[in-house]
Amino acid sequence: MRESTFQGNFFLSKEHLSKNVSYNRKLKQKQLLFNYYLLKL
Repeated sequence: MRESTFQGNFFLSKEHLSKNVSYNRKLKQKQLLFNYYLLKL
């Protein structure tokens, strides 16, 4: 019983981490585009 809940939590945290990574990637891309735009001005 305890082991299954632990596995479930581990799976959830893994999914959460992957979502965070893709979100951070998008943020970085936006920052890079913004910096590029500022340099162009």
